[in-house]
Amino acid sequence: MNPLEEELRRLEKGPVAPDGAWIEVGSVYGRDWRQVYWRSETRCFPGRNGGMVKRRYIGQEGSPRHKQALEAVANRERISKIRRILSYNCSG
Repeated sequence: MNPLEEELRRLEKGPVAPDGAWIEVGSVYGRDWRQVYWRSETRCFPGRNGGMVKRRYIGQEGSPRHKQALEAVANRERISKIRRILSYNCSG
């Protein structure tokens, strides 16, 4: 197996952010910490009532959940890059 395909499979086993989602960080009034949210233009996060929502609370900046979300975004970007390389190599 191609080393890029191996890396792709490894990355897909970990956390991967939804396409089009990003992380927003904002201050909390009267607090000395900042909160972090997932954001998206489309409804891609499970909501509390069983529906899908565009915004999902992650937690405090620097928390384990925030670090996992950052890893998920980085993994999505790596996966996208590897797929572009593989599709270029296959088509050329």
